[in-house]
Amino acid sequence: MKKISILKFLRIGYNARLRYFVFSGLFSMTNSFALELVEELYRITGILAKLPAEYEEALLKLGIFLSSQEILPPEERRKRLLARINWKFRVNQSAIGLIYAHAAKKNYTFNFHQKNEIQLAFDSSSLEKFRSVLAEREIPNNVQKELIAQFNPASEKVTISALQSEFLEPSKLRNERDAQEVKDSIALAALAALAYSYAEERVMHSHFDSEFDNNKYDDSFWVQLRNTHPELYSRTRTLDFIEASSLIKSNEGGYAEARNKLLAQVAGSYKGLNNHGCLTVWLDPLVLEDRNVTWELASDLILFAEKFNSYQLDKGYFRPDKIKKDTESYIPALKEKCVDFQGANEGFTYRDTFVCVNKQDSKFGSESLLLIFQKNMRDETLVPCPACRSHNVGGNSYPSLGVKSWECRNLLCPDKSKYNRGKRYSFKSLLMQEAIDDESNEIPVSFVRSWSRDVQIGRSVYDAFEMVVRCYSLHGDTVWIWGREGNYPGCGREIVLNPTTEAVAPEALVKVEKFWGSSWFDKYILSDETPLATVDVHKYSANGFRLIHGDARSALSIIEDDYFDAAITSPPYYNAREYAQWPNIYCHMYDMYNIALQVRRVLKDGALYLYNIFDYFDNENTLAYSAMGNKRVPLSSYTVDAFRRAGFVLLGSITWDKGEIEGKRGFNSGNFSPYYQAPFNCWEHILVFQKKNSLSSNSSFGLESLESLLSVGPVIKMVGGENVHGHTAPFPDDLPNLLSRLLPEGAKVLDPFGGSGTTARSLAPKGMEVTCIEREESYCVLARRLFDNKSSVIEPQLGLAF
Repeated sequence: MKKISILKFLRIGYNARLRYFVFSGLFSMTNSFALELVEELYRITGILAKLPAEYEEALLKLGIFLSSQEILPPEERRKRLLARINWKFRVNQSAIGLIYAHAAKKNYTFNFHQKNEIQLAFDSSSLEKFRSVLAEREIPNNVQKELIAQFNPASEKVTISALQSEFLEPSKLRNERDAQEVKDSIALAALAALAYSYAEERVMHSHFDSEFDNNKYDDSFWVQLRNTHPELYSRTRTLDFIEASSLIKSNEGGYAEARNKLLAQVAGSYKGLNNHGCLTVWLDPLVLEDRNVTWELASDLILFAEKFNSYQLDKGYFRPDKIKKDTESYIPALKEKCVDFQGANEGFTYRDTFVCVNKQDSKFGSESLLLIFQKNMRDETLVPCPACRSHNVGGNSYPSLGVKSWECRNLLCPDKSKYNRGKRYSFKSLLMQEAIDDESNEIPVSFVRSWSRDVQIGRSVYDAFEMVVRCYSLHGDTVWIWGREGNYPGCGREIVLNPTTEAVAPEALVKVEKFWGSSWFDKYILSDETPLATVDVHKYSANGFRLIHGDARSALSIIEDDYFDAAITSPPYYNAREYAQWPNIYCHMYDMYNIALQVRRVLKDGALYLYNIFDYFDNENTLAYSAMGNKRVPLSSYTVDAFRRAGFVLLGSITWDKGEIEGKRGFNSGNFSPYYQAPFNCWEHILVFQKKNSLSSNSSFGLESLESLLSVGPVIKMVGGENVHGHTAPFPDDLPNLLSRLLPEGAKVLDPFGGSGTTARSLAPKGMEVTCIEREESYCVLARRLFDNKSSVIEPQLGLAF
């Protein structure tokens, strides 16, 4: 059929237009509702939607259903459509941003639901709704007037222009070939929004919800979901709080026995907690076998809690063959061993560790720790779409490990994206949002801000309990405590103190013992027998600084046994920098383990090894390669276990408190309710290891002269967008200067990952002999320049192979 102009199209009669649509292949003649809908969308927006067959069918069913329902008038349909276009295209975001910025200047923020209401007020151009939100937020009248004066929602013309601009020139194109496909998707998303605007939501829900029950229906999606799926909302055990000293007594039994007892309790918590419930553990300073084991116990607890469940996982995102191939390519020795890559290791999700000291200058080893985990176990219970209530949803996506995400497949869902993608959601996110509605869950703003950093001073076990109860459970929940008798603040929760459970049953202890010899560790705890790389024997040496250019393992091999009095370093964090990339965490820890073996060999008996590491966020690539695998990687826990297997003893950890750091993790988007709170991660480990060959080895090395906290800011390297230091991850002089308080003049110190030579610049002027090993040639040059205090980069010279 010959194409006609839009103007001519509008002038022809209804029947002629219908014939045009039919012969154009847009839809069949039997679907008059679809024709009316397409025409109405065109009249409002100027966009002509082309309907695929499945849309014809969906609209035919909806048209038949609506023929017996009360239909909203055209002007109301238009208003609702434009409001949804505003939402889909974020037309009002700039104007709303000005409101938030002005409110913030007056010290007022809005929670999740209040922001949604403000969004709706702008998108629907409803000053009345906006006033209502401000009143609900209890903002003073004078501030309300200021905010109302800035209420400036987009006009209809601006809204329609935004839609047309995106339709004519889509902003997200993979290539030119799919331009028409994207345009069609934009038109269909707008058409769905218009179709949904034909009747009130209850009417539309009764059509799309295949399990609609008038007796169980509620305007609130959360109330209805609770009515239809009460099992999802079981809150009989949502938080476990374990005071470790109630299970383990100082100097009572050996370390392995104490650890196994605590970890058996952890396994019991995982079994008993409601899904998305939290495990929290308070560790007071603990001495066993004449050694402070607090940090070792915390590290083992984190590693076990995350990995203790091993089983065959049949989910498509788990690709054991690829993981095996990647690992064996990096670690050839694995090909000769029978190592299980088919089993997936899962458990709790590690959230945070709070370091709690009595005072700023508390002595080394006197700190208490608060560990927080969450149980996120895949639940296949189908959760209908929160917008249209349809059960036609897909569930092959996981936004994070253990958290199942759903996508609405209802073609006419109003919450489709502007590119016609179905609404995505998870029960966990819905639960968090619902918690905001109940005012009894609200946490005082001052309380939240007092816990905004994960280094805390002057906190007791009862303070810690109040924080986790408020931030990681809901009002009315049941909380289980293993701990001493005392004044645990309930905060509206039911408290069960020292319950008798199966947590320490013999089978749980067996599971714990088996874990430490499991195949997880077989993948990287093995000696590197590959030939050593050639090390440049030409060394830079001046004023107590010896610099070796080469990889750490090979360079250490040319150093004699028992040479150094101490070592300190900050290793390349797993996949954190461009120069430090590994296929997965197994490969990274394989290298770190083998370098640790060499470091131990060259250290004297009794020597200390200070190791700076941070539990940062990345993908271990052992379960999923997609973003769902992103998590907090407990590098410190892996390190403690690997170094113990390499022969080191952990004496403790100095907390490098970096102060008020920049970052967004501590922000809660204005939601002062449970599950939205997360502290700023403002500290790093300085793990203190010792080479201890015999009981006669110096066990303290003067550590009692050190404090638990090293409070110093990070090195300022970026100025005006330029790295003025030269290294991407330098640590401050204060870290190696810790050794100057423990070692005499003339001591020999090693830094196996020398970087820009901070260790040498700090300790060599104090009369110590410092050896730095650095693989990157550019950093060797930088280390020399900074040590020599020269302003220009030193070029290679005779006798120096840099």
